[in-house]
Amino acid sequence: MSDNIEQKKQKIKERAKLYYQNNKERIKEYKKIWNQNNKEKNKEQSERWQQNNKEKVKEWRKLYYQINKEKFKERTKLWQQNNKEKASESQKRWTQKNIEKIREKARERTKLWQQNNKEKEKENKKKYWILNGERINQEKREERKNNPEKVRELGRKRYYKNHDQNKEYYRNYFRNAYREKLSNYYFNKKIKVLSHYSKNNIKCMLCDEDRIYALVIDHINGGGCKHAKVVGSIYSWLIKNNYPSGYQVLCQNHNKEKARINNEYNSKTKTSEKQKELDDVKWSVFSVYSNSNIPYCKSCNETNFDYLELDHINGDGYKQKNDVGHRQGGDNFYRKLKRLGYPNKDKYQVLCSNCNLVKRKENNEFHRPKI
Repeated sequence: MSDNIEQKKQKIKERAKLYYQNNKERIKEYKKIWNQNNKEKNKEQSERWQQNNKEKVKEWRKLYYQINKEKFKERTKLWQQNNKEKASESQKRWTQKNIEKIREKARERTKLWQQNNKEKEKENKKKYWILNGERINQEKREERKNNPEKVRELGRKRYYKNHDQNKEYYRNYFRNAYREKLSNYYFNKKIKVLSHYSKNNIKCMLCDEDRIYALVIDHINGGGCKHAKVVGSIYSWLIKNNYPSGYQVLCQNHNKEKARINNEYNSKTKTSEKQKELDDVKWSVFSVYSNSNIPYCKSCNETNFDYLELDHINGDGYKQKNDVGHRQGGDNFYRKLKRLGYPNKDKYQVLCSNCNLVKRKENNEFHRPKI
């Protein structure tokens, strides 16, 4: 029975197709007439069907748009040309309703473009800043003056937003980048002062030493340490006070020798016996670590005893002094090395004051890292 029913259905479909093919025009005219007379019924039926079958409607519309893109574009262009005012109003309404979506899409596009074109982005930023840098700075200054409370609130929010994540970044920045800026700033000041007191021929007054890191400003009448404690940076003080007299340019070797001859150190003067004992200790230490009976500087072969110092090769003097057992530097350190039998010969070397200063500055050995 089921097979007979299906065969009957197929015969009916075939007859309907043949009837439709033979009578297309009559059927279309009949549909037009019926639609014109029953517009409201058609609308209600179509709306009900669309509400019950929203997904199908979307799929059909997408397919129809993909098939007929060019036709839609041509129609829209013609309509916009003939109805410019209405087109502008409709665009404004659409943008007002969908501002957030437009901004999100624009941000995504900019991010993708920035990731794929980093060099062009840098060039564009530089050009924009060259053209509009002054204007931007003036606007920001005016905003800060007029709205100080908002600026403070924004600064607090930025500080507490990712404070834990940015701790390491800020530490490394202030240890490295900011420190380099300061060193360059004071280095330029030092060159100005040295050039003035040496009459644009930067070198020591008593020798031909011209390495800037080895040169210093000497107080002719002494008292440089006390003056530095009161003033701070001597180079900046000299520039502010228009380069007063009573100063000269010396290398570290001659400055050290002058201070020792004239007793310009802040410490108490030593007796002749103590000084001889200390000189003997230093002589023995320098002779062992320079591998010769007469100690000398390893870099410039200087043999003047007053100029020589003991240098830590790796720049970690504070660690090696702690390993030896004495945390302070100075004369007691030489005595301690002699008692222990001159340890760590691979970690020490003999240098003059000039070469030691230059090495420390070039290798950035002045700043002690945290352990």
